[in-house]
Amino acid sequence: MKAREIVFVILVVLFGLSIQSFVGFNPSPYFHIDTDWDQDRYREYTETKEVAADAKLPILFENAYGDVTIRGWDEPRISILLRKRVCMREEEKARAEADRIHIVAEPKSGEMYLGSNRSKENRIGTNLQTDFEVTIPNSIFLKIVGEHGDFKIQNLKSAGVDLAIAYGDLDMKNIEGNTTIRNDHSEISLNGLAGNLLLDDTYDDLTLIRISGDAKVKNTHGDVDIENVGGGLDLIADYGDIVLKQVAKDVTVAGDHSSVQLNDCLGNATINNSYESIDVTKVSGKLNATGDHSPVTFKDIGDAVKIQTSYDEIDGARIKGPLTVQGDRASVNLKNLEAGCTVNTTNEDVTIVDFVGKIDITAPHGSCRLRASIPPSSPIAVHSDNGDIRIVLPPNSQFQFLAETVSAEIKCRYPSMNTYRTDENQRVRVTGSSGGQARGPMVELRSTYGDITIVEAGKQEDEEE
Repeated sequence: MKAREIVFVILVVLFGLSIQSFVGFNPSPYFHIDTDWDQDRYREYTETKEVAADAKLPILFENAYGDVTIRGWDEPRISILLRKRVCMREEEKARAEADRIHIVAEPKSGEMYLGSNRSKENRIGTNLQTDFEVTIPNSIFLKIVGEHGDFKIQNLKSAGVDLAIAYGDLDMKNIEGNTTIRNDHSEISLNGLAGNLLLDDTYDDLTLIRISGDAKVKNTHGDVDIENVGGGLDLIADYGDIVLKQVAKDVTVAGDHSSVQLNDCLGNATINNSYESIDVTKVSGKLNATGDHSPVTFKDIGDAVKIQTSYDEIDGARIKGPLTVQGDRASVNLKNLEAGCTVNTTNEDVTIVDFVGKIDITAPHGSCRLRASIPPSSPIAVHSDNGDIRIVLPPNSQFQFLAETVSAEIKCRYPSMNTYRTDENQRVRVTGSSGGQARGPMVELRSTYGDITIVEAGKQEDEEE
């Protein structure tokens, strides 16, 4: 370290010491400096109060720099316990500090206001903590404003809940009534909500379980775990992992740099994401998934599927509806298709195993491999420029056949198929049909510079692949 840097460090330390020695100096109302303040010790003083509740007045509760627990009961009154925790060594000073703070419970601007007078006393510093335990009547609308403290809300049957909190965790259990949450830098856990949920959260994780109604959630820079939603789910999230389970209606997800897992949706699912994976299992309705630099995996889908992504893998299995895949430098692997598919991808390979329905594949710079477990009943068309094409069909399949390539080979390893071959200007063309008759769906295979092979399943050529 240079001499100039050493001098600068010494000056900074001396300045800090001079500030600490200057008793009574308070550079900001949000930070109270006291020479008697000891972070490791505190003194606690309690105050209680009960007031009658007016069922017509919503409750507004406010607190800062303290933890809060709120419960519901069937009594027509409000019960409040305030714990004033003061971080001072001397009992006399601590008592004087605590005596300045009191419970406030009074009607105000059309609401029943609950809290303390600490903001009026300018006691916002962290050497004073005001912890509350509040019990309120059920069936009253509750509004909460808080910061720098944890909140627990339990066993509450309300006309609705509206929360705006920051810099403290939120734990909610067994709540009745539509709930709105606006949150900043707070971890949220909710287990059991009979109603709809509207939530806007930043910079922390969410865990939401058992919501009977619809949920509309926005989260930034945090993980999201949502399970057992009785209505629909609309989620916007970025920069965190997303896990969704058991949603009774439609799911919509807009993610950015967020891995998305969806398991068990009884409605339709629409997912947009970038730079992280999309993994979907068991959707009863339609699935529409769009990714950018995102691998996409999907299986057990009960209706039509549309997939679009780039620069990664697409893997699907057990799809009951028609499937459309659009890939940009994305490999495609599909199994157990019950209603056919249309695939268009570039620069990567396509593999389809066990399919029924019309197949239409375009893969300009990739190889294509298809294997059917039952005879085809719908047309099959595969087009490539620089990749090989190989199709395996079961014995006794009836189909018409057209294969065409330039500067490559066409291999017919299907014994019951009669073929006619033409060669002209490096273009090779083979036509024919299985069983000696022109009937059945058309199997059309075209590759400019890649080999084309058709094989009967179980034959030696199939086994040697």
